[in-house]
Amino acid sequence: MAHFQSLNIIETSHISPLKGTVPSTTLPLTFFDAPWLTLPLGESLFFYSYQNSTECFLKDYLPNLKQSLSTTLQHFFPYAGNLITPPRPDPPYLRYNDGQDSLLFTVAESLATDFNLLITDSPKDIKVLHDFLPKLPPPHVSPEGIQTRPIMVIQVTIFPGRGICIGNTSSHVAGDGVTFTHFMKYWMSLTRSMGRDPATLLLPSPPIHSCRSMIKDPGQVTAGHLERFWSQNSGKHGSHPTPENMARATFTISRNQIDNLKSWVTEQSENQSIVSTFVVTLAFTWVNLIKTLVKDSSETEEDKEEQVLNLMINVDCRNRIKYTEPIPST
Repeated sequence: MAHFQSLNIIETSHISPLKGTVPSTTLPLTFFDAPWLTLPLGESLFFYSYQNSTECFLKDYLPNLKQSLSTTLQHFFPYAGNLITPPRPDPPYLRYNDGQDSLLFTVAESLATDFNLLITDSPKDIKVLHDFLPKLPPPHVSPEGIQTRPIMVIQVTIFPGRGICIGNTSSHVAGDGVTFTHFMKYWMSLTRSMGRDPATLLLPSPPIHSCRSMIKDPGQVTAGHLERFWSQNSGKHGSHPTPENMARATFTISRNQIDNLKSWVTEQSENQSIVSTFVVTLAFTWVNLIKTLVKDSSETEEDKEEQVLNLMINVDCRNRIKYTEPIPST
């Protein structure tokens, strides 16, 4: 696929909680976090309509966006901190140093990409989308061998007269999908308030970081993941190249189509079992994805028949493990 992108970097800055609002803090990784030490970084893109010029955005909107982010980071301070990896056998942990740590924030302008095409469901070159994702810097390694790696970076890309895109790259060890969604909702709620006192606003509840001490490892889950992390060279954690020759598209399944699929599955089932919308949609998507992967594969027919493909589904385990006290949802 042909790919050309004209991206103008306007500014880079560092955003942190106001000095003195958050004390320097270290947080342990739980056994929920440990598996993500060896998995790819989280990446997300949010598109918003904005009909004015780049100059108007920089003057009228950007200061508020940055100020609201600073306020949000007072509650989500791990995102402004670092993942600290000492030499083994000491485990990695999260650290925020007041007055020292911050989040790298980039503002860019795109002149060559059609914003309206980006927000449609139609297929688009995945390289185009990756242009709007900021790159997490490599870890800093001290003479003692201690690695320090930022948790999150953010890039705001302006499409003059069309819209803006907020791109985010972050390590999953500081928070799962629920936590990240909570962070974005909090930040955008403050941004929409246009500088009003947060105490007067109806905002999402702030996260509770002290609950990490409540989460006990039921076995040797953390130890196993740490062993894998150390053996895979932790300095390369999360680094992965942009996929080549791939497109991304959105496919919508209507309610009527889902009901027809559920009826068909029930008719084919020996015990006439009823399947949920989640199960039938996931199965339909997975089967078609496998067919596509096998068809495009260069392997022989015999190898294809013996190939095993696995599907992993992430779930929120907060309330699936019974503790004396419930784990907060954020």
